[in-house]
Amino acid sequence: MEGRRAGFGWGSPIVWGEHIFVTAVIFALSEDGNTFVIQAGPEFKVVGKNSLDEMTLATPAVVRGSLIVRTASSLCRIHKAPPGKSSLDVT
Repeated sequence: MEGRRAGFGWGSPIVWGEHIFVTAVIFALSEDGNTFVIQAGPEFKVVGKNSLDEMTLATPAVVRGSLIVRTASSLCRIHKAPPGKSSLDVT
């Protein structure tokens, strides 16, 4: 398969009712808590990264324009923030 990267990985589509959301970016999580935003297309390009600083194994959820991620001890919300504000909320 052309463009395939070596290594092990898995993913889950995001489903809302009967619809699967398709966007121009792909969100990928590593087990060590890094969230990568990858540009969809023929060229591999990481366009963003957030570090959650702890293990993450759960499938993220999309809620009102935010990406909700559960880590080993926290619930995190990644979202588009106003200028000068953090795009990561942790509870």
